Amino acid sequence: MSKTQAIRSDILRRAMKLIYRQGFQSKSIDDILATPHVTKGAFYYHFKNKEEMGIRLFLGYMN
Repeated sequence: MSKTQAIRSDILRRAMKLIYRQGFQSKSIDDILATPHVTKGAFYYHFKNKEEMGIRLFLGYMN
């Protein structure tokens, strides 16, 4: 797995945990990225917006 794929998978994994516990609408991009390892720039490199990330989660595109 490349570094790019690993970062995307990490973002999706973190988002899935938060969304599962607290719901999609209640979580912001900042909530999902509240870790020292992923920047907002990295998020927008992989996803156009939160909705696109949610669609990828729903469709199961973890890699």
